[in-house]
Amino acid sequence: MTKKVMTEKVMTEKVIMNNLYENVIENLEKTYKELYSNSEWKLNSDNYSQAIENFYKTLNEDQKKDFFILVNQISTDTISHVFGILDGSSSSDIDEEFRLIDENNKEYEFLQDSFLEVVEENQNK
Repeated sequence: MTKKVMTEKVMTEKVIMNNLYENVIENLEKTYKELYSNSEWKLNSDNYSQAIENFYKTLNEDQKKDFFILVNQISTDTISHVFGILDGSSSSDIDEEFRLIDENNKEYEFLQDSFLEVVEENQNK
């Protein structure tokens, strides 16, 4: 019987931020584009989704591109703001101090800045 060797994958802050960007920002846009172009989904959607679909259908191609720029911006702002609350760079009504520490006791202090750096790098590609 062969013994499986388990390797530990260390995720740096940069890797985590790139992963979030790809899995949330980029994939969200792809998902929405697929949903709005899928007529089967449209038939089975709820009232909220139908309202968005009806709005989307009124847009011309340039406006649809702008719509997805807006979706990306809202997603980016939301993630950035959450990181800002966690790292203390954005204000919130939460009086508790958050600290994100990995298993090696490395503290991640500049989450919002790190995420926005990755966003900027990807937008400049």
